[in-house]
Amino acid sequence: ANAEVELKRARELKHPDVEVVPLLARALVDTQKHKLAIDQFGNLDLKDQAAQDNLNAALASGWVRVGKRDKARGLIEAILARNPNHVGALLASARLHATEGQFDTALGEATKASSLDERNADAWLTLSQIQLIGKREVDKSAASLRRVLALRPNSAAAHSSLIAIALSKGDDAAAQVAFKDMTKALPRHPQTRVIEVQFALRNRELVKAKEGVLELLKLTPDNADLQYLAGTTELELGNVTRAIGHFQRAIYLAPESTASKSGLARALLRSGQPKRALQVLEPNLARNPNDIANLSLAAEAELQMGNADRAEALFQRAL
Repeated sequence: ANAEVELKRARELKHPDVEVVPLLARALVDTQKHKLAIDQFGNLDLKDQAAQDNLNAALASGWVRVGKRDKARGLIEAILARNPNHVGALLASARLHATEGQFDTALGEATKASSLDERNADAWLTLSQIQLIGKREVDKSAASLRRVLALRPNSAAAHSSLIAIALSKGDDAAAQVAFKDMTKALPRHPQTRVIEVQFALRNRELVKAKEGVLELLKLTPDNADLQYLAGTTELELGNVTRAIGHFQRAIYLAPESTASKSGLARALLRSGQPKRALQVLEPNLARNPNDIANLSLAAEAELQMGNADRAEALFQRAL
């Protein structure tokens, strides 16, 4: 957010768009303001090829995150045709391929980007996400995240991911240490507050979690991660209709979010809508057919519809 403010001020002070706009577009995309970046700069001609490629690489990542893969692909292919080693385009391509379930290709692109520019924190962050989500290489992902923090100690995404990895391994002590590191580096950052809410949710302090996430949503209502967290909190509280609303909003803001689709499917199952739940899960299972959580949800949906054999087959795949 600070980078965004500074870059907007630089533009107001008439610093050249060639220097400012590619960085501003990247800052907007990195803070989930994908639509704003696309609306403001999607048709801008910087009249400088290198700057235009940097801008288009940022916009391509934005298009990926709003679900417009063909738009992203066109920009990426044009950049890489001119410069096969353009780090920003390689990272955008890695994100695109990851959303399509092509994790080996995505891993290769992110690895190449991080080797071309070893001091590029975004490259290591993207690599860590693919290692974790696509390849389930938890320890390698954590190592990449530590590279991110060595280069960018105030990376909220890296701090958050390290905490999530520790929690996924059941290592609460490591998660608390990682959270202390985050609070030292980012004491007033909204993402630090998000982690506080997540800990409250984990500790079944549901009222505290709800109060925290609603307070954050007042500041940034169009944050997909917060909408997902609000949906999860409401579902735990038994407010299924509200949960469905938050998950739907999260998916609208970030159509490629597998977590939000899984959350919506859980809520739909709780409300007795198994057919809709299966429809929501389809893109998740197409992207990652072996995801245990999504297979279990699909099995539960089939069971609710009375399809015992299909449910059993899905449960077996989830084992």
